[in-house]
Amino acid sequence: MKVVISLPIKPSANNATSVSDDGKTLTWDLLSESNIHLEFSLINIGMIIGLCVLALAVVTAVVVIIIIKKGKKNTVEVSTPIQ
Repeated sequence: MKVVISLPIKPSANNATSVSDDGKTLTWDLLSESNIHLEFSLINIGMIIGLCVLALAVVTAVVVIIIIKKGKKNTVEVSTPIQ
């Protein structure tokens, strides 16, 4: 009797009887092991960093647009009459 679990990421801790080369597929032989221990986290650090960069870019764009609009309001046009 075996239990096989395939994960999208490599687990942080386990007591599997065997582990695949990429570390994502774990197998427990239930005849030799009575307990199954597995720890993993599905937090995607790359996605979190990407979202932070995107948020920073949006905030920067909004600030630049506000500064440009305020600059245009403070500009006075002077025209000279044509003779």
